[in-house]
Amino acid sequence: MEDTISKDFHGLVLAAGMGKRLRSGEGDNRPKVLRQVNGRYMILYALDALRGAGVADICLVVGAGADMVKAALSDSVEYAYQEKQLGSGHATASARSVLEGKSRHILLMCGDSPLFTSATVSALKAEHIQNGAIITLASAELDDPTGYGRIIRRDGKVAAIVEEKCASAEEKAIKEINGGCYAFDSKWLWSNIDRIQPNETGEICLTDLVQFAIEDGEMVATVQIPAEEVLGVNTPEQLKQAEEILRSRGSRESRGSRGKTPPQPSPKRRGSLSRCIGTASAAGYRCNKIEAVSCQLTADSLNQPSTLALSVVTPAYNEETRIGDSIRAIAAYLSQNTPAYEIIVVNDGSSDSTLEILQKLHGEIARLTILTYSQNMGKGYAVRQGMLAAKGDWVLMTDADLAAPIEELPKLEEALRNGADLAVGSRATVGSVREIHQPFYRELGGQILNLAIQAIAVWGIRDTQCGFKLFTRECAQAVFPKCFLNDFSFDVEVIYLARKLGFKVKEVGVRWYHREGSKVHPIRDGIRLLVDLFRIRTHKYGCK
Repeated sequence: MEDTISKDFHGLVLAAGMGKRLRSGEGDNRPKVLRQVNGRYMILYALDALRGAGVADICLVVGAGADMVKAALSDSVEYAYQEKQLGSGHATASARSVLEGKSRHILLMCGDSPLFTSATVSALKAEHIQNGAIITLASAELDDPTGYGRIIRRDGKVAAIVEEKCASAEEKAIKEINGGCYAFDSKWLWSNIDRIQPNETGEICLTDLVQFAIEDGEMVATVQIPAEEVLGVNTPEQLKQAEEILRSRGSRESRGSRGKTPPQPSPKRRGSLSRCIGTASAAGYRCNKIEAVSCQLTADSLNQPSTLALSVVTPAYNEETRIGDSIRAIAAYLSQNTPAYEIIVVNDGSSDSTLEILQKLHGEIARLTILTYSQNMGKGYAVRQGMLAAKGDWVLMTDADLAAPIEELPKLEEALRNGADLAVGSRATVGSVREIHQPFYRELGGQILNLAIQAIAVWGIRDTQCGFKLFTRECAQAVFPKCFLNDFSFDVEVIYLARKLGFKVKEVGVRWYHREGSKVHPIRDGIRLLVDLFRIRTHKYGCK
């Protein structure tokens, strides 16, 4: 069947509220999302979370004060208008004429929730696709769940969401709450949004869709997230609390991580991603049926133990000739050397048989997770998706051609054990060996480009482009949400950002073999890289 939908995910942010309890005085008619949180418009945090997770197309539902929102954000987003504020379901329906038919999935957030992170959004996306769910929602467990809708489960599965005002005493005792961030199958959403009827207060509540999906026998999945992220800002007290949390995050991020120890095996999490292959359905695949669709999200929860020793992230674009052998080689090595690992392959819109080969591999390799989408977005985009979905203490990025063999991993691991946060595999430093060389003109061009890279962005790193890098979990989670480059220039951006955030970067010589089939054009992409170097230096990353 011909694919007529061009994008996988479209962001939808509900931003029509007035926030009367936040008004500073008479005559203050600013919409809630334009209130300042640590000197920034509140809405910008939601937009950052979506864009950091690779959701570039975003629609805002605005209401009273729409002109002020549009003046603040200009044309960086699309807009839908909600004439009357009649609840979250009504606000969502207001965007139907703007969004219907544009994407396979809708990722919905509230504009007054500034604490959601791009790591959480990425995890929500990954679970939604991997489980083949109609709805995936963020949940959290709160010591005091007062004011939030409770998630009702039966046999471990979501059975309903009950708003507090409608909950019984027994239901109010439940601590698992609805976090207010959702991923929807867009066709299902727009086909069912009109089923919602006003409740006794006249509101049209989005959570009714969960009940419809369950009644229809569709899959509803959850991602459990850190409790602090679900905080909405409705009062001055909540605004102050959000500002304190954001300042704490910024301080933690700038300190980076120190005192590394070798990763150890961790308990297996429930609802393991390795049991399911996810897809954006371009090829008609759905994930294998799994019993548990709830998982514990630990990405961006720096004080919680991670679930795996090592994650390996491999981007793949039209790699049918070698992806099978490469992934088997990685799995064979890790099974002998790393007790707790996962392999994440990101299929970057391949037009050959890469996805079909990966589907077969999924039945062969138990710890393989596949993220896939139909449109080729670029290597940087693909790696970012994999990194934000990774659960390991350490996260390896390696190219599908294994030009740097997986057996070189111990060299990078040693660098992290000695205090580095990012170990950069290199073909040009002490200890490196080029077993098979590139053509002379490619090597010379690479050396010239590296001089520019060092002069403009990352002095002292003699090889930024070798696709073999090992990150600590803290480093990966701090760096990748801030990245914006989608092509092969992202390697420089990652190293530049890691240093800027205070992480220690170590260049490590590795064995390297030239493989035929490189998709990098030395002249065209060399010019693009030079342009990107200046974009990196001038981009406002939100860090000192």
